[in-house]
Amino acid sequence: MSLFGNLLKSLRQTRGIESNVEKPSRITMFLGDKETSEIRKLTRSEARDFATKVMVDFVNNTLTIQLGTKDLITVPFKTFYSEEPDFARVSLADDGRTIKFGNFRATVDSIVHEWALLEAAKTSSRSPNSTRQG
Repeated sequence: MSLFGNLLKSLRQTRGIESNVEKPSRITMFLGDKETSEIRKLTRSEARDFATKVMVDFVNNTLTIQLGTKDLITVPFKTFYSEEPDFARVSLADDGRTIKFGNFRATVDSIVHEWALLEAAKTSSRSPNSTRQG
């Protein structure tokens, strides 16, 4: 068998092995210590636009972000409706201002905005529509 034939055979075997490998149920990414310490110096309102940790949960299809304020927010994958992010390729960019999912990028402040809308919708659906007087 030629060198090229051996290479093709090896590639086919590798692809077969890779397709049988289970995907992780969770991925966690942390911002570097230097960037995190700089974020900690910001005011609370400024730090809210930064992420120091991102957790992708493939079991529940959610993304949890630890903001620069140390608050945690969790949003469902379906929040990202404009494109198909590759959640398996999550990373933090722009000193924590942006979360990348492969080629898809989302700013932390836009995710926080969407999360706030989701939370407001949950709250309004739980509150009574009217009060009865009798």
